[in-house]
Amino acid sequence: MARDDPQMKIRLPEALKTLVEASAKDFGRSLNAEIVHRLEQSFNPQPGQPFDMEQYLQLKQDILSELLVEIGKRKAAEPDGLAPLERSAKGKA
Repeated sequence: MARDDPQMKIRLPEALKTLVEASAKDFGRSLNAEIVHRLEQSFNPQPGQPFDMEQYLQLKQDILSELLVEIGKRKAAEPDGLAPLERSAKGKA
């Protein structure tokens, strides 16, 4: 992390703040480093491994590609089969 990384303010319940502070102390990290570490781990597709943003985004892109292929297959097999889903999506937009 660099000093020029974006900053943000957050509100935490007092009990949660106390837990994060205790964890930071236990692991020898600053409060900021502890919060960043925990957030990165929450997005990590491979728990226990270092967080890799490129790998995370690639995994999400692969999942989306698979879904789009599956939708294409279903549309080809049953052209009207997705009509209820499409109407539902348009109604929510």
